[in-house]
Amino acid sequence: MVSTDDGVEGFGEISMIWDGNGFLQCHFVNEVFRPALLGEDPTAINRCLRRLDTRIERGWPARAAVEMALFDVAGKALNTPVYNLLGGRSRESIVLSHSIAIDAPVEMARAAARYVAESGGLTNASLIFRMAEAVGVPCLIGAMPELGIGTAAAVHLGVAMTNLNDPCDACGVIYHVAEITNERLEVREGRIWPPTGPGLGVTLDRQALERYRAA
Repeated sequence: MVSTDDGVEGFGEISMIWDGNGFLQCHFVNEVFRPALLGEDPTAINRCLRRLDTRIERGWPARAAVEMALFDVAGKALNTPVYNLLGGRSRESIVLSHSIAIDAPVEMARAAARYVAESGGLTNASLIFRMAEAVGVPCLIGAMPELGIGTAAAVHLGVAMTNLNDPCDACGVIYHVAEITNERLEVREGRIWPPTGPGLGVTLDRQALERYRAA
């Protein structure tokens, strides 16, 4: 979380499922990035990101989470959704893909039908999109999968990018039974919509966060 002197709070999410070093990433946030940003203007995102540049290996998930929170603060301060800070909305929603467990063909088909029925850093990611667009290469969005904060950020990015190729895996929220945000992203007919409130458009469910907090 990034908070301002005016009481504006921005939220980010460290999303990782492969190497399980979440405690290390939290250490980067608290001990490396927090001192670097104290007293800075959180709406000056590029300046803040320069202060987060580090040679510490494997600190990118932490950096992405702090950047996510900075965009959330900036959007709330300006009373506008994050997708407007990324260039404006180029589409209303994102077509989703979904991972299906290997099974008998009939069961896989049933799972696919069920999902259709139910149905990481923003600055660097948008830069990659634009570099790829310059040479005619479309891009996709993958997932770790994230909870509500990270998924909201991915969807804001997706609807702002003009060379997004469908479908995308920005559907982390549908993999989880529990959630730590008060809002639920709109998912229907194989598509996901970004929250329309200021910033990322989601707020933290602090009671849920306490329930799942690691000791």
